[in-house]
Amino acid sequence: MILAALVTSLLTPDAGEVHRGVVEKAAVTAILPGSFSGGAAIAAGPGTSFPGLAGPPGSVFPAAGMFPPDPTLAVGPDHVVETVNSTLGIFDKVTGALVSSVPLGFGGFFGPVGAASMVFDPRCLYDQYEGRFVVIGLSVTLSPAGTPTASTIYIGISDDDSAPGLWYVYATPSLIPVTTPAGFTPGFADFPGLGVDASAVYVTAWLDVPGIPPRANLYRIFPKTAGTPGTGLYFGMSASFTDLIEPFPLPPAPGAPFPPVFTAVKPAHHFGANPLPYFLSAMSTLTGVAGTFSTIRVQVILDPLGPSPTLCTNDIVAVPPYTTPTFGIGATQPGTGEDLRVILGELLNAVWRGGSLFTAHGIASGGKTVARWYHLADPVFSCLPICGVSCFIVAGAGEIDGGPGVHTFFPAIMANASLDVTVVFAMSSPATFPGVYFAGRAAADPPGVMTFPITPLATGTASYFPAPAAPWQVWGDYFGSAVDPDDDATFWGVGEVALDSTTWGTSIGILDIGLACGTFTPYGIGLAGSGGVIPALEGTGIPLAGSAVSVDLTGGLGGATGVLAVSLASASIPLVGGTILVDLASAFFFPLALAGPGGVPGAGTASLGFVVPPLAGLEAFFQAGVLDAGAAAGIALSNGLEMCIG
Repeated sequence: MILAALVTSLLTPDAGEVHRGVVEKAAVTAILPGSFSGGAAIAAGPGTSFPGLAGPPGSVFPAAGMFPPDPTLAVGPDHVVETVNSTLGIFDKVTGALVSSVPLGFGGFFGPVGAASMVFDPRCLYDQYEGRFVVIGLSVTLSPAGTPTASTIYIGISDDDSAPGLWYVYATPSLIPVTTPAGFTPGFADFPGLGVDASAVYVTAWLDVPGIPPRANLYRIFPKTAGTPGTGLYFGMSASFTDLIEPFPLPPAPGAPFPPVFTAVKPAHHFGANPLPYFLSAMSTLTGVAGTFSTIRVQVILDPLGPSPTLCTNDIVAVPPYTTPTFGIGATQPGTGEDLRVILGELLNAVWRGGSLFTAHGIASGGKTVARWYHLADPVFSCLPICGVSCFIVAGAGEIDGGPGVHTFFPAIMANASLDVTVVFAMSSPATFPGVYFAGRAAADPPGVMTFPITPLATGTASYFPAPAAPWQVWGDYFGSAVDPDDDATFWGVGEVALDSTTWGTSIGILDIGLACGTFTPYGIGLAGSGGVIPALEGTGIPLAGSAVSVDLTGGLGGATGVLAVSLASASIPLVGGTILVDLASAFFFPLALAGPGGVPGAGTASLGFVVPPLAGLEAFFQAGVLDAGAAAGIALSNGLEMCIG
């Protein structure tokens, strides 16, 4: 009866509490070259990975990173940004080399806006609408008695699509009173979500009170501009935010348990023209006691940038029943009774595109934790973004089951422009060290099936137990996934691995699920020319039959000449410190005249445009060579570029 009453109440339009505020201050910070554990010059080609950030060994709360890492990533045109507790790292997208890193807290990324020594639960994404990276993090200050006295949501925006360089950083207060059985009590932001659409950045969190379950959902709206182009958040100027707060019901009687609620709301990473911002949540007991539920809630905010934003439930979608994991019962690993902690069934991220919503979480099934994913669709685009209109259907839902005794957990889902899907997740068992794995499906595959099987991104090499006295070892608390903006087709993922029994690391890589057609994919490592600059080869456009695309070279010697080789097979032929990455026997060669100031290292560019022939499934491989006296053997080489015609 309690659950039925709760669902009924949540279907009723309710703005909850609305708060408005301005950022404490705005500042600009530069991300400069630095060093940190992780990063190596390993090609990030299909199916490969490279080391991400890592924590110093043997410490539960290491100086440069917390426990657990909570890794997420954002992929731009040239760089991958990774956030972990409590560091931001920037990697070269082609080579996997660590470009720079900076602590998130005191003296680091959010230091100019007063960040404390510890900034936790970071998340990041690439805003493909504006070509900007977005990073958030949280901090809280507790009194000696354990009462929160300050809570802050930090947000940083890159000034362009290149991660190294200038960022605008802000601090926004998030200590918000909530109702508890003891009365009105300060609550602090925890376990956030991050989303974006064409108009705003959306941050969600639950509001925690120490010692009891979370007491409210927080929805924070950051408009990208201040109403005038060139002003506001995305330009380092004065900015504002609006909060909506959804309080949770109290126990029905003193001493009774708190009722189940929809919580851990996740804003969608939107792609395209969404009618309104979407938010997804699953039901949870919040207390660590298992519960069985069968709904996913879809919410929208009406008038999100206007004077009267209103939060309402758009739909409560019936899904296959799921049981939430029990707190303290975790995922097994070899050689130790120290299980890995899994969380309690909360959704971990959400994606909206083309009238569809995608999300995932971990559930309890068959005595283990299993990653569950959902595709909710409005098949005729008739779902009005208003309160109480039920028209989303379950277009697909499935579990990623590794077999008897195998746990899959912390799934992060992503969909590309074709509505192909990948999920990156953790996996462990009594015979499997914890590692990072992925699975996927094409849009045309049978509903509810991940046809591309479980595949390792980074296999584990050790069990993890830095705190043997704990009932379980803290892992996660979430992983990250992204789609490459260069082609809106290639998937990337990041997750946690154990470097040894006390040291966490992360792994970043391309999630190749056999759907390369309709994409350009870089592979291999080039050979530097003058000034140590490696020419970079990328594709522009989506290589579908009849479409106009181009292959673009940057980073060559200005004013130089060169050649673009195109073949029907890749190769690996050593050449004086470099590698020929195309099959010369089947290659055609096109002359290149590089633009740019003559003799200037890295200033040369060239482009070859063409119309894709009607040869679906055909794979072609490109590599450029640039005549350069400063290069080994007098020639600089680009990376390879694979094109598969869709």
